[in-house]
Amino acid sequence: MADQTQRLDIATVKAEIGSDILSRFSNDAVTADPISTDSGTIPNLKQVIVSIQEGGAEKISFASTIYSTTAAGIAATTNGAIFLVKSDEADEIYAVWQNSSGVATDTGKRAMAAQAIQDAMQSATEAAQAAEDSADLATGRTARFLVSVATPPVIRDDGTPLQLGDRYVNTENQAEYIYKSSGWIVNESLEAIAAIKDDTDPANGAAQVGWDGETVGAQMSLSKKIADYAALRVYTGTATGFKITDANFSGNFILDPSDTVSADDKSTVIVGAAGRRYKRIYDGRIQAAWCEGASDSAIIQASIDAALREGKSEVGIDRDYICDTALTNRTNIRFVGAGSLSGDSCYRVRVMPEWAPTGREPFQDLIPAQHLRAFSAAPAPTVVIVGSSTGGWAADSIDTGGGVTPMLQRLLGKYNPEKNISFYNRCIGSQTFAALNSKPTSFPSWYTDTGRDWLQYIADLAPDTVYIICGSNDSSSAERPVIKSILDKLAAFAKSPDVVFFTQPSVCPDPDPAFASSGTRASQEGRDYAAGLVRSMARYYKKGLIDANRMGGIVLDGRDILDNASMRILPSIPVTSGRFAPGLSTIDFSMSLNFNGSAAANDAAFLVGATNPVFVKTGAVGANSDSGDIAYIQKTAEGFLRVQLYSDGLYQTLTTGVVFPTTSFTLDVIKVGNVLTLSFNGSEDIARVSFNIIAAGGEMYPRTGYYNLTSGPWTSVVLNVGLPKLYKKLLTSQEAWGLPNPAASRQMPYGGNGLNHLSSLGTREIYGRVMDTPALRGVNTDFGEYSPGLTPGTGTPTVTAPVTWAWTRNGNIVHVDGVVSVSLASGSTCSFSATLPIVPAVLNQDKTIALIMSTGAGQTGAGFGDPANKVVQITLQGASPTAAKYRVMLSYRLS
Repeated sequence: MADQTQRLDIATVKAEIGSDILSRFSNDAVTADPISTDSGTIPNLKQVIVSIQEGGAEKISFASTIYSTTAAGIAATTNGAIFLVKSDEADEIYAVWQNSSGVATDTGKRAMAAQAIQDAMQSATEAAQAAEDSADLATGRTARFLVSVATPPVIRDDGTPLQLGDRYVNTENQAEYIYKSSGWIVNESLEAIAAIKDDTDPANGAAQVGWDGETVGAQMSLSKKIADYAALRVYTGTATGFKITDANFSGNFILDPSDTVSADDKSTVIVGAAGRRYKRIYDGRIQAAWCEGASDSAIIQASIDAALREGKSEVGIDRDYICDTALTNRTNIRFVGAGSLSGDSCYRVRVMPEWAPTGREPFQDLIPAQHLRAFSAAPAPTVVIVGSSTGGWAADSIDTGGGVTPMLQRLLGKYNPEKNISFYNRCIGSQTFAALNSKPTSFPSWYTDTGRDWLQYIADLAPDTVYIICGSNDSSSAERPVIKSILDKLAAFAKSPDVVFFTQPSVCPDPDPAFASSGTRASQEGRDYAAGLVRSMARYYKKGLIDANRMGGIVLDGRDILDNASMRILPSIPVTSGRFAPGLSTIDFSMSLNFNGSAAANDAAFLVGATNPVFVKTGAVGANSDSGDIAYIQKTAEGFLRVQLYSDGLYQTLTTGVVFPTTSFTLDVIKVGNVLTLSFNGSEDIARVSFNIIAAGGEMYPRTGYYNLTSGPWTSVVLNVGLPKLYKKLLTSQEAWGLPNPAASRQMPYGGNGLNHLSSLGTREIYGRVMDTPALRGVNTDFGEYSPGLTPGTGTPTVTAPVTWAWTRNGNIVHVDGVVSVSLASGSTCSFSATLPIVPAVLNQDKTIALIMSTGAGQTGAGFGDPANKVVQITLQGASPTAAKYRVMLSYRLS
């Protein structure tokens, strides 16, 4: 377009020049200036005629004298006179010169030859004709350029019809239009170039450049680079896709025009100008690095909020964050990555490495051959569960089949289909071990006599196995002496039952604000405190254990508190006072304690009888003090290592065979779970001892020194702490406990009360993993000894068992082997009954007992079942001495 316009302008100019030359040649006065042309200047017509006339006059004036040279002309003329000199030019006759004081001066005048005049006339005519032709051409071409108007013309300016190619400029939009077969069309050539250069108008610039079926602008609007969230929030352009270039928040965002309500979450949703919502494009988990915040706590809280809103279960952590203010919903998200979270606000929150396994292989603390012997022996055992509300038939579950107790009843039947089990639930809500040891604070319908102790109602049922599920309400008030009293009372029942303890997971750490105290560190650790005490006592007193607290830590917290690796945190450091109390908490630990001594110094520090003996802290009872869970390290008068163990009082004194050193030594103290190991460094083969201890669970504070003094015997110490093995969390708090609510009421769809009663999901994943195992199956191969109950029958003999009887069980058959001493008062026939080690379900009179009895000469012995009393009746016939011993061997079926 530019070239066409330029050519048109040139043609127009040439036409104008040609017309002007022709007009001036014909009309200019004789005195006018010469006419300028492309080839030089030319005279007009009048000037040509005058020039010819002047030449003729000169010829007449000088009588046609033409000199051949200027010298000849000077010689022949006077000063001031004019003379003619022959011209050497082909188009001239002569030149006019003047004598100026004897010097020839050229006047510039010439006499033109006739041919020259003709040539000049021809040149002028041709120039004029060319100008006229150019003018005609210019007129024809410029006719299509119409006058600028505001509305499209319907005819040309000269009144002729519009022609294809006609053009005009619209004065309204200042655009040029061209006339085509379809009418006036805007001529965009120059406008498009300007539009492409336009970097401010959204409709211009790259929007004018095509690419792959659309425009470059459309593509670029999806990938605008912008510095950070702040720049995105104030952006007012038309781009819809953005790439944040800030390294901390980098990522891709896209405008969501349909969203007018989402809040700016400082990570995945940014609210910009005019309320536009920009959404982050990502796969997988939310990253904490995406989140804005004035502090680490604010950043982590923003990441939690964003993940929950986006329906994500994980937040990525790529650096170390220290959180010093409260975090909401911290346990409703899983944190995964190479970073860490620390600070009180991150209590019970751990960052799981990518490699952490999901779930743990089964572990068992319930061994039927040791812990379910009465249950195993009984073909129709009686089972009782007793404790607090967690053991209720429907502890905020959606039915009476989703709680712990229904699960226990169901699984006992599953693993013992041959047994006719009687199952009783004697749990009462909101109770403690102290209440179980005496009387509860509330009384269900079966508790008809409130004057009786709770355990008396259990004894009434004559249970074979008692399951105890208690401790959540005790928290850090649980005490060893109280639990030991309960065990003693159960052992004193007429039929001593198996005892199996349940531990319980800590309560919900993210409850409704109405129960905020339950989510505190003290409350959470309190539940672990009680669970740890129960765990240690079950192992110490060889009782069964279903450790739901340990499994709860794996499922909910992602850590196994009983599977720790040691990590050095303090190298060998001097202990100036001899006492070491670093004030840090851990679960397991080991210390290497150095003592610079001699025989006398060792006696002074460690000999039994010291007022302030050397102690080591072993558990959480007594918190960060010298009391509670401790062990005294002593030297006996005989020179051996002695250990006294305390947990709310002394419970064991161990005098070992380890010789106490008489010189300087290093003592290694290692606490792993409920096992304490003492070892004199360098003499491990002969100077190392390990033993079970009773101690509360949860975090404890290692310390050692002289009891109740600010000093101690140690010169230096090395400290290692235990790091629990990590797992990926299986459940969030809301999944495990139900939605938090101010009434702690049953929640749908899985039950749970959002506080301390699990949902069916939580029950299955925590209790189910430690209960649904063959450990609940009674053993069918066993052996043992017992003292039979012997009752005289006919003949009133005196019957005793000088030694215990032995028994073995193989499947459904029991074999008994023993000795009986019989003294007859008179007569030759007598009978007596003997109790059986395992009471059968059915005992027929003549078919279930096979008895072999050693007798004297002329004597016979026989055995018969007593269906009513489930005992064996033994009869001796024949002459009998006054007193004799007989061997009894019998076998019987259990069912």
